[in-house]
Amino acid sequence: MTQYKRALVLGGGGIVGVAWESGIAAGLFERGVDLREVDVVVGTSAGAIVGAQLAAGFLPHVPRERTMPPPAADRPAVDRASLDLTLLGSIFRIWGAMERSNTEQISAIGKLAASMPRDAQKDWGAHIAYGIGIDQWPERPLLVNVVDTASGVRRTIDRDAGFDVQSVVAASSAVPGMFPPVELAGGLYMDGQVHSSTNADVLLPFAPAQVWIAMPTNKVTGQGIGPHAENMLELEVAALRAAGSAVSVRMPRAEDAERLGKNLMDGRRAGAAFAVGVEAGRAWAEELRSQSV
Repeated sequence: MTQYKRALVLGGGGIVGVAWESGIAAGLFERGVDLREVDVVVGTSAGAIVGAQLAAGFLPHVPRERTMPPPAADRPAVDRASLDLTLLGSIFRIWGAMERSNTEQISAIGKLAASMPRDAQKDWGAHIAYGIGIDQWPERPLLVNVVDTASGVRRTIDRDAGFDVQSVVAASSAVPGMFPPVELAGGLYMDGQVHSSTNADVLLPFAPAQVWIAMPTNKVTGQGIGPHAENMLELEVAALRAAGSAVSVRMPRAEDAERLGKNLMDGRRAGAAFAVGVEAGRAWAEELRSQSV
């Protein structure tokens, strides 16, 4: 089994989370810590989008030439007017009631997610493809977390699984009730954050010396699902530390609440979220440099 020195874990968190994590990367880079140089990246949902870019050698906030055209302007990633709010409410009531992940509750969410019309999957995939800006798995190890809608079981996918990276990241980011689950080899997969925002425990077999975790979803930002994200993170960090890894975590602070808001899908907050992330990255850099191995 491969052993890694430095592992980066990027958690889920919607549009706000993508912006905040991009800001984290920018703030760290300003202070001499380049997240593109870690040995392995674990990404879930928003973290899969940002993580794929970093693993491919791109800083998320730096404009670059894209390898594919942008999605049609008249075809949004999600048509909010067409959302089934009853379905969405049912999903988030189950999700928000979970203290710890269990397959019974997660499969109940999966069953509801799988009932969504699938005709929007192509548009959702196009937005994710353009968002990450890559069409091949990066050479640097990237582990992306998804959840099987039928079984409620988490699956961690890498380049060796045989799926294209765009579809895997789209599945990891498919918030149930908002975006259609994505088909991979006949199965339907949804947002990996339904199991855990971070899924940092997938690193346990690799025994990394250091684990750096950035998680935008917490009690400050996540409304009903924030406690679940923090509970799962606590379990994962404890397991990693017990196994000998040094773990450092960054999440939004209580004082960030007004700037970040309470809706992680609110694109109007992206600019503020990026700025908050930059500040957090700058502050985090000294600690990470002191831990460098």
